[in-house]
Amino acid sequence: MIRTADGQVNLKALEELLQKRLNSESSANPPLQIHCVLREETPIVLIRCPESIIPYPKQIFSLLRQALQEEQIWENSPISMYLIWQDQERSDIFNHWLADWQPRKAIGDRDESSLESKDSQKRETRRKSGLLAGIGIGIALLLGGWYALTRPCAIGDCPAIDRAALSEVKLSASNQDLLEARQQLERTIETLQAIPGWSKHRTQAEILLADYHKQWESLTKITAAIATIEQATSLAQNFSYPNWEEIRQLCQKAIASLQQVPPESQWYAIAQARKRDYHKKLAGIEQRQQAQSLANTSLRMAQETAKLARIRQKNAQSPTDWQLVLATWQTSIRNLREISPQTNTYQQAQRLLAIYTPQLIAVQTRYKQEQSAASSYQKAIEQAKLATDAEANARWSAAASNWRSALIYIKQVPRNTFQYRQAEPLIAIYTLAFDRAARLQQTNSILQQICQPDNEICNWAIADSAIKINLTSSYIQRVRETAIQAQASASWQVQVELLDRIATLEKSLQSLSNHIGKRVEVYNADGRLMIVYQPSE
Repeated sequence: MIRTADGQVNLKALEELLQKRLNSESSANPPLQIHCVLREETPIVLIRCPESIIPYPKQIFSLLRQALQEEQIWENSPISMYLIWQDQERSDIFNHWLADWQPRKAIGDRDESSLESKDSQKRETRRKSGLLAGIGIGIALLLGGWYALTRPCAIGDCPAIDRAALSEVKLSASNQDLLEARQQLERTIETLQAIPGWSKHRTQAEILLADYHKQWESLTKITAAIATIEQATSLAQNFSYPNWEEIRQLCQKAIASLQQVPPESQWYAIAQARKRDYHKKLAGIEQRQQAQSLANTSLRMAQETAKLARIRQKNAQSPTDWQLVLATWQTSIRNLREISPQTNTYQQAQRLLAIYTPQLIAVQTRYKQEQSAASSYQKAIEQAKLATDAEANARWSAAASNWRSALIYIKQVPRNTFQYRQAEPLIAIYTLAFDRAARLQQTNSILQQICQPDNEICNWAIADSAIKINLTSSYIQRVRETAIQAQASASWQVQVELLDRIATLEKSLQSLSNHIGKRVEVYNADGRLMIVYQPSE
């Protein structure tokens, strides 16, 4: 009998009834085990599952409830049912818990006299207390069972494991693709971690989790490298004057992160592809850094060279000095022009170019002036020497021509040049020399007309104080013979012509003395002074 004479539930009979009903209608293999216990007069039905899951827990509960209803136990007595999964560890706990809940004596084995000794009021009180306790325990056990049943993969198949397969990510995957892959992997890990320990899929989940944690670490290294590269790119693009050393260190950090991805990782190929790409970026950044370093050096050298050019320019005098100044400015500007537009010193270099270029042009102009001045001065000196040599040889025409050229060249020396200080006093000297040579050239021309009209009448020498004229012996002889013949023939006509010639010579010599402002001394062939013509006042 399920119920005793006093209306209590016979636990042993109830256990046998439910076990028999479960074995006949349940296909669970190995079979489920039923245990009935009493807790404060409230029956508790424990369904013990030897494996980690059962296929249809709701059907099991429905089957047992139907059996209780058929025996009219469900409506008349508060009975709680609890489904327990068992592994070795949980089995120990279960047995301990079951022992704790086992009554000292099963209701079916009670002494009839003890049952008869209890009055109906005590039974009613005990029944009400048992009812309240049973309801509380039943709710707790049902909630615990419901929580266990709602855990992922608690019973049946495990879709979480089927969905846990990682998606293929191509080598050409974008940064966003890799970030989404990591997020997917994190969700997968969370799903697998939620599979309870009593699930038969827990072992497979642990295996996947061990692998996925490694994959997550690798993917995290890759996404960390991506974030670092993006930071480096932002620094390079969003600042007018980026710190290339900081950017280079960020690239090296990204590469170091990728190098930590092991070869056996699913993400190794992607890490290697990204590493090659980042090495190229690093090479480009190192080139930019080197270009910046060279630009800094060029800028510093340009400024230092410009400072030196100003010092040399302040002390420059000769064309050689100005040539050195020019070369110094050219070096400074060349350094500025070598600075790449991709460097942060380019704008400063352009500002300095705007300052230095006009100074270079001014120095170029000054150097050309000094060159021209030196050339003109040198040519003037050369012509003056030729003029002096011509004067020494009484070549007054050549002397005058050379003095004229020397005067022209010396006047071509610009006033603001170093050579002008030497050229300025020579202008007056060359002017006087040219005037003197021109007069002497004219005097020489007059003397040629006087002394050498047809036959040679005289020779001359021009000195600073006087002109010495030496009548030739042939001229004196011709005059003497003409005079003797005229007297002998009593030819007055010849005598008059002879006197006219002598008078014309004397008149020409006096006129010459007046013109040049010097006395003219006339000597005979023997060198004796015959007459002196003084310039008229």
